[in-house]
This record gives sequence, C-alpha cells and structure tokens, in this order.
Amino acid sequence: MAVLTLTDKLDQLEIRYHEMSQQLSTPEIVNDSARFQKLAKQHSDLEEIVAKNRDFKQVEKDLAGAR
Repeated sequence: MAVLTLTDKLDQLEIRYHEMSQQLSTPEIVNDSARFQKLAKQHSDLEEIVAKNRDFKQVEKDLAGAR
C-alpha cells in the first residue's frame, strides 16, 4: 500500500475541489436541492485548504525563482 505525502493529499483535495466545482453547475445536482446543499457544504469546507495550498505552491515557485 502506497503512503501518500502531505503534498499528495493536498493535491488530491485540490482535484476533488475542482470536480465539485464542475458538479455544482450540472443540472442533475442543481435540480436536487439535498445533493446540491451537501456538495456545496463540502466544497465550501475545502475552499480555504485549497486556497492555502495554492498560496504555498506559489511561494515555493517564487522561492525557487529567487534562487
């Protein structure tokens, strides 16, 4: 069984966040208020984590460029 690093887990969360963003605009989800609310809540919960991960990646990139 492969062990995921923190970076791998954060990347997976970002992929899931992107998938949720796409699902939230599909008619099947929009027309099912219970599913929409559940997915919107999960999407919202991931939003800050994904934003911080993106910020961290940018800082790493900037740091590498400064070297």
